[in-house]
Order: sequence, then structure tokens, then C-alpha cells
Amino acid sequence: MGSLVHLEEQGFAKCAASPKTLKRRLETSPTTSLVCEMNGKVVAVLYMQLIPSVDTVFEEDHMDISSYHTPGGHVIQLIALIVSPTVSSLGVGSELRSFALHLARLDPNVDTVVGVTRCRNFAGYEGTMEDYMKDHVGGKITDPVVDFHTSYGAKYVSLVKNVRPEDTKNNGVGVLIQYNVNNLASAPTRAGSTPRSMRPSPRSSSSARSWGSWVITWTEMTLTVAYLIMSWTPWN
Repeated sequence: MGSLVHLEEQGFAKCAASPKTLKRRLETSPTTSLVCEMNGKVVAVLYMQLIPSVDTVFEEDHMDISSYHTPGGHVIQLIALIVSPTVSSLGVGSELRSFALHLARLDPNVDTVVGVTRCRNFAGYEGTMEDYMKDHVGGKITDPVVDFHTSYGAKYVSLVKNVRPEDTKNNGVGVLIQYNVNNLASAPTRAGSTPRSMRPSPRSSSSARSWGSWVITWTEMTLTVAYLIMSWTPWN
């Protein structure tokens, strides 16, 4: 738990969730968390949950997001993806996201994947958040955090106001993105961008450990993932 708290503080600083909130995420939906270990240390985590519909995100407060987890829901919500700065150049975050989308595609009960992300560079922008996102979608600017999703095939859907009141740099506003897991690489979603395939990279192999949540281990630049589909435990 201490490693997860440290990652949260590294990734979100003043907007970090409390240890109590992180613990609740794990207890509420234990099989929808992906963790990457490197040399015995947790270096990345992806929190997720199930919600009944995309519209659910407009009711949420990020710090109380676990209240909206719905076992049997048909939408996977990406809650937060955090990667340690010490391994940020290794693509661990992309691998976790790719694996999550792969699992979503395999599950016949999952219709889509959504997330309410933050903008990294809005604070220095002269204009509204609406204008900022229009410029991102139009290719005039590129927000690195939003681009992490839209360059991979996600579509910008809308803004979600007051979802993160503590995020003063973004005026409490989140950005709703959505992945079509059945047709992810069909067309560019931003001018000049070509979504990369959601298929796992060739270096993925077929060994993994898990105890409640998925644990993905990066060893000598090789990401080992749980592709033992026959023994896969469904989301709950």
C-alpha cells in the first residue's frame, strides 16, 4: 500500500487521493487494478472500475469515484494511471493501457472503455477549456496527457465539469475520452495523428502472478502479462 501511496503523490501532487481513497478503490473492485513491478518494486498502477453507462461520469466526484462502481456494469472506467518517473521512458503506462483494452475486448459484457483525464498544459493557455480542447482535436496544439489517449484511438467526447474541484490548474474540469474496443484503430481522432494498434506488443509473454488484482512484472525490458485467458478471472 505504501508504494501505491508514493506513486499517487508523485503523479498527482496536490490532487493526490488519500491512502483511504486508494484502499477503497482496491477493496471495491479488486480485479480491475493493474500493477507493474520492476526489480521487486511497484513502478506503475492502473486503477479501473465498472460503471453502468458512460453518462455515470457526469455524476461523479473523483475522490468518491468508487461509490459508482457497479458489478456487472458494461462500461470500464479508467480511474487513474500513474507511472514512476524512474521508468517513464520505458512505455510501461502504454503497456498497462494496452493490456486493459485487450481484456475489455475479450469480455463480451463490456461495451466500451472511458476515462476522465486531466490536461497538463491548460494552465498556460489563453482561452477557455472548450477552446483548448478544440485546438487539441484540430491539431493546433497537443496536450500530452490527452494525446496519450487520442493518439491511441480514443475519441474526445466532452468536458466534465466539477469532477476534480481540487484540480485548480484545470478549474476542476475533466476531459471525457472513450475507446471503442471493437474498432479501436479505425480512423485518426486528431488532425495528423494515426491511432496505434491496441494489440499488445510482441515482447509480451505468457507468465504472470496475481492475487486479487492483476500484477504485471517488467523484467529485463520484458513485460510479462497474464495471457492465460482460460484462467482469467472476470472483472467484478
